[in-house]
Amino acid sequence: MNNKKIGIVTFHRAYNFGAALQAYALQEELHNSGNDSYRVAIVDYTPSCISNRYRLIKIDLSSTLSIIKSFINSILNLPFIYYKKRLFNYFIDKYFLLGSDNIDKYNIAVCGSDQIWNPSLTKGVNPFYYAESNYSGLVKISYAASFGISSIPELYRDSIKSSLLKFSKLSLREIDGVKILEDELDISGAEVVLDPCFFLNAKQWMDIARKYKGKKKYIVIYQFIQNNKLIQDAKEYARLNSCNIVELTVSYGKNLLRLNSTYSIVVAAGPADFLGIIMNAEFVFTNSFHGSVFSMIFGKQFYSYPFSDRSSRLLSLLKQVDLEDRFITTQECGFSKIIEYADVNNKLESLISKSRQFLHDSVASSL
Repeated sequence: MNNKKIGIVTFHRAYNFGAALQAYALQEELHNSGNDSYRVAIVDYTPSCISNRYRLIKIDLSSTLSIIKSFINSILNLPFIYYKKRLFNYFIDKYFLLGSDNIDKYNIAVCGSDQIWNPSLTKGVNPFYYAESNYSGLVKISYAASFGISSIPELYRDSIKSSLLKFSKLSLREIDGVKILEDELDISGAEVVLDPCFFLNAKQWMDIARKYKGKKKYIVIYQFIQNNKLIQDAKEYARLNSCNIVELTVSYGKNLLRLNSTYSIVVAAGPADFLGIIMNAEFVFTNSFHGSVFSMIFGKQFYSYPFSDRSSRLLSLLKQVDLEDRFITTQECGFSKIIEYADVNNKLESLISKSRQFLHDSVASSL
């Protein structure tokens, strides 16, 4: 049988827990579909706009003081970041089905998920993430792609619209993304689907997790940008419930000031470590989208906090499962209110089924 080739276009080599795990989840959903009329692989190409974000030494050239501070911070974190990259590369080598870096070698391109259409991350409009190809027969589908911003800069709209009009099926990860298509690009018919991480259940994620070695019960802080209220709330919960705190972070820096016998900081962690830490936590405090996603998958109590202008995708997800009250801005948390996961899981099951149907119907119609 002359199987067609599906290439997944995403941030698969970003040293970011959510990026790696969503790529793996989408790959597994397609690979294990039972449809033997195609083969799936991740298009193994990473533009410099992404790889440069994860250099071992990163220098801020904005001022002399910034150069000095960023250099010192890079040197102090170098062994931990190096080991973290090794853990990510091990995960990629073990679990990813990697294919050609040439998009022309595929019959179908599935673009997503993650913020592949965020021009601030891709340094403008990067043709790769729109599967621009010299092969005229390439069929393009987006699955749970995200703009990650509230509005597309005027400068990029014509280019993005031109690329997206070549897609046979469009789906995004948040309602705001669909509104951007309709209001700013005059493109209709796109659907809202779940992040592919939801395609795998808790047991499937546990099977590839690495158990965290902490012996005492703990809560997790996972944040990209420091949120003082998040830290304050987490410390208060830990105090009231006699828990240790484990903070997952990208570097030590000022975080070292919080380090003590009950407060651990984890920098050198790979995707499997992330899963192990989240799945055994008593509570999760996060401003990460995927921190919230995996809290739901593992049935954890959690609170989510704002992360600049990228919170729309998180709010969209929380609204779909009636968990808007878990999004904390300035209000008090109210630790006594717990998430009833029976209701949440019922809503998620319906959304997962709808998302899975969209993905497989889109692929089937392209074969």
